[in-house]
Amino acid sequence: MSGDKNGILMVGGYGAVGREAAKTIRRLYPDVKLVIAGRDVTRAAELAAELGGAEGVACDLTTPGLGLVPGLVYRGVVVFAKDEYLHALDHAITKGAAYVAISDYAVEIAPLTARSGGDGRHIPILLLGHHLGGLVTMATLHHTRDLAEITAVRIGAIFDEADLGGATAQADAARVARATPHPLIRYEGRWLWAEGPHLTRQFTGSGGVVHEGSALSLLDVASIAAVTKAQSVRFDVAIRETSPKARHEVVIEVEGRGGDNRTANRRIAIEGDGFHTMASGRAVAFALERLLGLDGRSATPSGLWLPENVLDAEHIVSRARTSGITIDCR
Repeated sequence: MSGDKNGILMVGGYGAVGREAAKTIRRLYPDVKLVIAGRDVTRAAELAAELGGAEGVACDLTTPGLGLVPGLVYRGVVVFAKDEYLHALDHAITKGAAYVAISDYAVEIAPLTARSGGDGRHIPILLLGHHLGGLVTMATLHHTRDLAEITAVRIGAIFDEADLGGATAQADAARVARATPHPLIRYEGRWLWAEGPHLTRQFTGSGGVVHEGSALSLLDVASIAAVTKAQSVRFDVAIRETSPKARHEVVIEVEGRGGDNRTANRRIAIEGDGFHTMASGRAVAFALERLLGLDGRSATPSGLWLPENVLDAEHIVSRARTSGITIDCR
């Protein structure tokens, strides 16, 4: 197989999140060709055979051109690992293909952003280093769209010890924690590298349990601050002992006022059994669907994009609920 003009190259696509994304695309669009690429060609080939209409190939992110076999054709490239050399981005530019990066934290996007203003300006580039593939940001924007003003958004994500994501996700988090011990937050209008009392925060999860969370430099902070104009935005992560059914939970606390100028605070809760990987993978699939115009609308034009620029929040929240994820706003 030499690929297809509407195909998608999925680098690291046999990992936990990539596998879910590939299966979602296959279910929604049976005719779209998928190229599953990675260092372990056996795993890539096994997933390709399982999906059908797909090919498994060897790929090396440290090599210009990714070491791919010649003749592959596709419209989209998504990388489920850190593209440290930006070779995958270079490859997408050469192919004229849309590019999705899901492993870049808020403190890591400078090289990619600079490249997007050069020859990268000729393709659509989506920064999707958001929690759950942008679902948290989409839920926040959807459930606060009627507020006249938003002053603060504080997000707390609670992980079970046994549901910390795949190996790549855990490596990403460890890498950023080592490199940036002072996460990026917005506090009372200022962008700060959190330290001292700003490093941690207590928040209440389901059942009234209080958790001690640590700030994390996710792109949700920048996206939500940009759209809502909130003066304080932060994202904290807490780990709890594994329950009989691994559950992931996100609590979004919003302070603002309604059109009547009265205080209108919101609490948005996202939770479910073991849905962390599932939600992330499906969100990547929905993003690719929109970038490439698989949904029947025009493909996303060239440029550097964030999920709030190209995805419809109400639509994404609705699809998440259909997938069995509970999203509640009070």
